[in-house]
Amino acid sequence: MSKIEDYLKKVVEDLENADYSDDPNHKKLCMDIAILLNKAIKYHYHDFHKDSAEAPKVSLHTDLLEIDRKMQDGEYDNQLK
Repeated sequence: MSKIEDYLKKVVEDLENADYSDDPNHKKLCMDIAILLNKAIKYHYHDFHKDSAEAPKVSLHTDLLEIDRKMQDGEYDNQLK
């Protein structure tokens, strides 16, 4: 396993083990960023890699716009207790 894959595995483990019970929307943000990072690590957004999306930069733009939409819609707003 490469260092990048080890790092991503650690990120996922940290997300799974973290206690977000007091703020589940923060977990949503972290998970969406981890998914984006995972796609980047796996060459999804790469212009010339065999595993890239059909239109990699359009795919990246779409994924980033989805995160932006969720942010604007308040899906990541932190919860006060």
